[in-house]
Amino acid sequence: METMSPEQFQRVMELIQDVGLVVPAMDAENGRKLFAETGCIVCHSVNGVGGDIGPSLNAADMPSPMNTFEFAARMWRGAAAMTSMQEDLLGGVIDLTGQDLADLIAFAHDIDEQKN
Repeated sequence: METMSPEQFQRVMELIQDVGLVVPAMDAENGRKLFAETGCIVCHSVNGVGGDIGPSLNAADMPSPMNTFEFAARMWRGAAAMTSMQEDLLGGVIDLTGQDLADLIAFAHDIDEQKN
């Protein structure tokens, strides 16, 4: 996929908003912090760091271009197992907002942020 100019990006965002779809801004740096602070790292690894209970979230292995809806669908399919493990390993279910999820997805797809 070729890179869009700022003007093209703005036109796409306006079209998305016109049809009633809102996609939150994605912050990979905040996603990195959430990955560690919320406990995702207990079950998932990034570049060999973290648990091996769930799938690794190496950006280099993620499909490109990023499909945030497919990523969320994979999480949904594993939700029952994830919430059960979160209760066992963390003492409760991780409570993510839509923004948190957007940031975590951005982190999972950002090779540079995963180097930090």
